[in-house]
Amino acid sequence: MIRGWKGKQHACWKLAREAIHAPLLLFLDADVRVHPWAIARAVAALRRWDVSLLSGFLRTEYEGFLDALLLPLMQFFLLTYMPLRKMQESTDERYSVASSKLMLVERGAYFASGGHAAIRGVADDGVLLARVFREHGYFTDVVDLTKLASVHLRRSPGATWASLSRRIADTFEMSGKPFWVTTLLKLAQLAPAVVLGWLLYAAIVDFSDLLHGSKNLDIDTMFFGGLLMAIAIICALVPRLWAAYRFKQPWWSAVMHPLGVAVLLVLEGSVWLRTKLFRPSPRATRSYAE
Repeated sequence: MIRGWKGKQHACWKLAREAIHAPLLLFLDADVRVHPWAIARAVAALRRWDVSLLSGFLRTEYEGFLDALLLPLMQFFLLTYMPLRKMQESTDERYSVASSKLMLVERGAYFASGGHAAIRGVADDGVLLARVFREHGYFTDVVDLTKLASVHLRRSPGATWASLSRRIADTFEMSGKPFWVTTLLKLAQLAPAVVLGWLLYAAIVDFSDLLHGSKNLDIDTMFFGGLLMAIAIICALVPRLWAAYRFKQPWWSAVMHPLGVAVLLVLEGSVWLRTKLFRPSPRATRSYAE
């Protein structure tokens, strides 16, 4: 018996070892629906760009509110803060990005890097498998597959919270990036919403004072406040709305961007505190036979 394996990782590793004549290995989640020619195009892209691991962002159909609120946001942060050009030009593990739903890999590179055996105990095998490849000098890349593959996501809010907690815990464990760095980046995303809230409050107070005759109308102040409000709206909504359109995501999730950031900060903070207090994150304990 083998302990310390996650179910998916063990299944992928075992089946990969049995495919002894396959030069390429395709890891595909059971709930993914692949459109005609999607796999052939993925193989062509892997060969054309000369990479050892190719994954893609799929079109996701959400049923749960929490999934639709947080998952597009996590993808948005990944693409926003990841220098894609540097990722494509180097094998630096800091630029690891991948989607676990669909991954196409070269067999030789997979086993040379350790494959799923190198990340046997983690919950998220996407970004972390790409990191393992890069640590061994192999190139990886990620592409847009929203027109070629899709997945229907259906789970309860509790299952979503537990699943994302495990993924975040694994990322904290393997990335080595200080928690405060990602927290500051997300807090910066909340700044436009804070500015908007302050401006609305100031406008209501000023208007009330104006009605009571205790304050004169200040055109310059109103213009400056309106300009700040316009900038805040653009900074907050335009990038998310573009991402929602580009990757076929719910538009309302983009509009509720500040709420999503706040919930994500609470989730990451709870995982970080649990780690610091030496309380184990929720993980399944299983044993598998070779």
